Amino acid sequence: GHYPDFAVPDAHSSNDVFRVLFKDGVLADERIFGSPVSPFKPDGNIGTAPDFLEALKSGENHWAMTKGISDASPANIPLIFENPSEATWPPKWDASLTGQVKPGRTWSGASVVIGMNDGSVTKMKLDSRFGKSAGLKPLPDGKPVFPDLTPKPTILNVAK
Repeated sequence: GHYPDFAVPDAHSSNDVFRVLFKDGVLADERIFGSPVSPFKPDGNIGTAPDFLEALKSGENHWAMTKGISDASPANIPLIFENPSEATWPPKWDASLTGQVKPGRTWSGASVVIGMNDGSVTKMKLDSRFGKSAGLKPLPDGKPVFPDLTPKPTILNVAK
């Protein structure tokens, strides 16, 4: 019922958390953590068991995550998402970097990929096509994609 961050309570980045997937034998390849147009590219070297110290070193993971949720948390909470330029709740992206190979950049059309706690993944539009601190447009029902929670969840960004 817990996600890998449960095993790494003192994690400083999503890289620290995702490394658990190698230690637990869930993954044997880093490629899922990259993106063709991301500045964060896995090198294919995961190291050796049991620690896999070479897996997902700084600069080898593209995905940020929400810390402290579980499969019992609401389905509509974003779990993994494009690395933001501002790792706060809610996160922000730099719409001025669309299509560039830089941290916090967006896809064309000022959008980012979000993976929800229910397992769904979708491309969502930013609330602005310009600016260095753009959030996401609200959902069709007017609710925010990153719900207003108290306390605000912690975002584990990529290790740069």
